[in-house]
Amino acid sequence: MKSIGKILKKTREKKGLSLEEVASQTKIHHSVLKNLEDDNFHLLPSPAYVKGFLKRYGEYLGLQSGPLIEEYLSTHPPEPEQVLVLKGEKIPRLRLDKFIVVGSLSAVLIIILISGFFAIRGVLSRKSARSKDAEQAASSAKVKPVEVKKILSPSVRSVKKVSGPLRLEVFAEKDGWLEVRCNGKLLFQGMLFQGDREVWQGEDKIRLRIGNAGAFKLNLNGNSLGKLGKEGEVLKEVILTKESIKVNR
Repeated sequence: MKSIGKILKKTREKKGLSLEEVASQTKIHHSVLKNLEDDNFHLLPSPAYVKGFLKRYGEYLGLQSGPLIEEYLSTHPPEPEQVLVLKGEKIPRLRLDKFIVVGSLSAVLIIILISGFFAIRGVLSRKSARSKDAEQAASSAKVKPVEVKKILSPSVRSVKKVSGPLRLEVFAEKDGWLEVRCNGKLLFQGMLFQGDREVWQGEDKIRLRIGNAGAFKLNLNGNSLGKLGKEGEVLKEVILTKESIKVNR
């Protein structure tokens, strides 16, 4: 049986398609497509991502993605979950004389009732004394108004206002996953590898999801935004506008 990569490559070549054309239509980076066709699955992210890439690429070529995914999982099975099972040990019961137990419980109950009575009495006395002190302090003290300061969210920062359409440039210093959307339309979803540089344009707002915030440097309309987080940090949503950047972690 031919390997997964050979099936994909042969089908693509029969249709007269280049990797660049497939990457443009499927939004899968050309380097990911090349690794799929070369069966270099170890260079790709987790099996969950590989399954998604195989499904999208296979369906685009008119292939049934199910057999491709099954073949991949047969050689790259997911790691089994580790379940820790603790065996409980039975604790032997103590057999006590019925009358001794009843007598002991009665004595404990009486002690609790007496202790509770004196505790409540003491609390009421202290509460009464504190109330008098509070009334005297309130009559002599002046209430100072509390100044409430507006706290700006650290996840929002302003940028130099730009005119015209938004132009986002992303440079990958390390490998990382990225999703780019504009006006509800998916522009890109996949891996960028070290050294890759991509550019996208949008009208008023661009939304990102970033799998490794420390891997990418961003530039918006010629203004350097730098890195939006640390290496390994996942950013659930980044909203870029002409006036600000909002980051949801």
